[in-house]
Amino acid sequence: METFLFLPFHGFGHFNALFGVARSLQKNHNVVFGTIGYFSNHVTSRGFKIRTLTTYPFGLGLEGWIHTDIKKSKYPIWENMMDRWNDKLYHERLSELSKVIEEVKPTHVLVDVQQATDLVVLKTIDPRLKVSMISVPPPYLLIPGLPAINSTALPGDGDEGYNKALDAINERIKKQKEKYM
Repeated sequence: METFLFLPFHGFGHFNALFGVARSLQKNHNVVFGTIGYFSNHVTSRGFKIRTLTTYPFGLGLEGWIHTDIKKSKYPIWENMMDRWNDKLYHERLSELSKVIEEVKPTHVLVDVQQATDLVVLKTIDPRLKVSMISVPPPYLLIPGLPAINSTALPGDGDEGYNKALDAINERIKKQKEKYM
């Protein structure tokens, strides 16, 4: 059976928008999501396998965030500069995605356009690997229980940030119903 590997950007809305496509593929294929552990429960609770990643896409300017918010570096500006000078995020991503490709053995990888540089990494690993970019448009409808793609629920917020985003969406839906129904 063929395996599809999804590499979504780190945001609940990106995952939610991909679940429909993944569910359709899951009928006849294996589907695996590659993402940081923060989203593990969100993905597995919807019936999908996960391959936890510990690296981040390169070329997106995430070095500052990594050293300030994730690693709490003593000298984040210096660490940021050195990472960029040495292409650290690229080399870390290349190493990790090489292992993922070896373990998961995907026949096709779907990469969120928000982290398009993963295409460069994947094609370096295997130029023959089938890779497609997938665009996650902002949702046009507010759906109870699902935060919008532009919600404030971000990695590091924990369940509290996610629940606040859901509460805000549900409150907006309630007001719309009261206003128009």
